[in-house]
Amino acid sequence: MVFINFDSKSFSSEGDLLDPWGTPYRLEFSEGKPHVRSAGPNQRFDDPRDKNSDDIFQ
Repeated sequence: MVFINFDSKSFSSEGDLLDPWGTPYRLEFSEGKPHVRSAGPNQRFDDPRDKNSDDIFQ
């Protein structure tokens, strides 16, 4: 059973899973729970306290 199907453009040459803007996702832990983070359209991991941050957390 396939849950998610990725094509070859979804991975960097190092094997990292890329977000829609071509930046590797980050897996972070907070309070013992995993969170996936995308740098967003600006392709920079911003300070999460910055109100202008375009990072995406899940």
